Amino acid sequence: MSSFLTARQVRELREGNAALVVLDVRRPEAYDAAHLAGALNTCVFEIAFVEEVRRRVPDLETPIIVYGLGPTSFESTDAARRLIEAGYRRIHNFPGGLVEWKTDGLPTLGSGALLDPPPLQGVLPLDLTESRVEWTGRNLLNKHRGQLRVTAGSLEFRDGWLVGGEVALDLRSVSCTDLTDPALNRLLLEHLRSADFLDAERHPEAKLVIRRTAPVANGRPGAPNLQMIADLTFRGITREITALAVAGRTPEGRVGAQSLVVLDRTDWGSAYGSGRFFQDLGQHLVNDHVELEVRLVTGP
Repeated sequence: MSSFLTARQVRELREGNAALVVLDVRRPEAYDAAHLAGALNTCVFEIAFVEEVRRRVPDLETPIIVYGLGPTSFESTDAARRLIEAGYRRIHNFPGGLVEWKTDGLPTLGSGALLDPPPLQGVLPLDLTESRVEWTGRNLLNKHRGQLRVTAGSLEFRDGWLVGGEVALDLRSVSCTDLTDPALNRLLLEHLRSADFLDAERHPEAKLVIRRTAPVANGRPGAPNLQMIADLTFRGITREITALAVAGRTPEGRVGAQSLVVLDRTDWGSAYGSGRFFQDLGQHLVNDHVELEVRLVTGP
């Protein structure tokens, strides 16, 4: 079992208890910026968290205080649970963590570096090696998957908020990643590039232009937190689309955004095998809806 401690109780428990281990379970970057004096750091978000604690604290009878950022972040509670399940018998959870410690005016060690980078401003180019679009097309029971290459693009920010951007796709670059037979793969790609689907010879480029954005109510990191209104130009036709995205910044300060966009291809003139235009298609029926998994990453 574990006990719950306040900052005052942490101070009292540490006095004269040389065997006590204080364990900061946040990311190393957060630990380096500020931590309790004498605290060890093992990140609870790492898969090998328990194994690392076992390496550093092999005696299961050792008293351990675990703490994280504060009461609205549950890393210390998760760490306490995992350590108890691993057999540690004297676990103390300090859920108030660094926030409560600082609020009580208690000292910390660390560089004092800001963990949150300043808000982004202006236009940032996309990293064309990291940005990509994956497509999925289906018929009634089967599907094919592949990729389209991002050839150019940028994202525009104002006070840290994504407000616009452009993405260009090379439709001639379409690939299929699930067909292993080279002959069948080649036939499918020729079919996809034809006027039946992409019409890549006459319209080799598709373009997505983000017109405006809005935050998603109750959005949070790791869940859809951004709504985008954009114009998609494909096969010479431009239509407005709406999509939800998960957007955020990497520890290196780059911006990443991922979105699953579902399109009705017939709205852009692709009628092949569509039940909207043909009857009695049998095995030649192709779903109208196509899924695009869009991954955009700004450059370093």
